[in-house]
Amino acid sequence: MQFSLILTSLFCFTTRMNMVQASNCKCLVVSKTRVHHSKIKEYTIQDNGICLFRAIVFRTVRGRIICADPNSKWAKHVIQKLKAKTRIQHFRQQQDCPRNLRLRTTGRGGRERKRERERERERERDRQTDSGPRS
Repeated sequence: MQFSLILTSLFCFTTRMNMVQASNCKCLVVSKTRVHHSKIKEYTIQDNGICLFRAIVFRTVRGRIICADPNSKWAKHVIQKLKAKTRIQHFRQQQDCPRNLRLRTTGRGGRERKRERERERERERDRQTDSGPRS
């Protein structure tokens, strides 16, 4: 009697755990829906350890979920675009550097500094010629 009760409890527990783990799987089937990469906000990879199969779970800007085959050209293209987008955002965040850090500029600012250095040299030459020996 106790053995059957323990066995039944164990069966119910394992069934419940499988249902909980399966509920973490967003994709039950792969979709053939294709949207432009600009409409995709983020992606995650659904592994086949807990879930039935491996898939890429895309979340759109509007919150919709699209499940794609990880080997499809479209999925690879979208992942590549999203990675490039995050690299650009990371680079922009790095550009917000401390104010006391001197950055080199190109274009007009660089030319102005060059002219200023030339003026300094001319002033130095003028001072040397003015303070030179007089007869």
